[in-house]
Amino acid sequence: MQWAWSALVVTRHGQATLLVCPPCAGRRLGSASAKTALLGWWGVPFGWFFTPDALVGNLLAAPRPLEANVSMLLHQAAAYAQRGQIFRAQQARLEAAHHARGTAALERQLQEFESVVPTDPRIQRLPDPWRLTSRNALPRIAAALLGLLVLVCAALLVFT
Repeated sequence: MQWAWSALVVTRHGQATLLVCPPCAGRRLGSASAKTALLGWWGVPFGWFFTPDALVGNLLAAPRPLEANVSMLLHQAAAYAQRGQIFRAQQARLEAAHHARGTAALERQLQEFESVVPTDPRIQRLPDPWRLTSRNALPRIAAALLGLLVLVCAALLVFT
């Protein structure tokens, strides 16, 4: 989640990394974008550069580091396997394999994990809950439109 806020000649910007479920992520990204849209523009000159960057970054979704995802999914698979939820464990491991594809170190980590949770070839990967859909994009788009509205209002005040 990216953010920016400004006050005259001071502009602060950055990003926060969170581990949340997809519905919570949409709300968090929408909230961060709304705050950025309201408070980011007011710094001269950097607010005008960092605010659109944060809004577009939140609209398109936060980056997901592969190493963290694979490690978290393998940990989740092990927890499911310990609870006897083998189907969910295999799905988590399959999702980790999808993320690790093409990265040798992550694929080795998966091979070591194979003895803990073997993969059933009949298991199908679940649909990607992070994919940008109309339902999870609505808060992000609304926040981006709010930012555009604030920008237009500020421009009208300054230039008229």
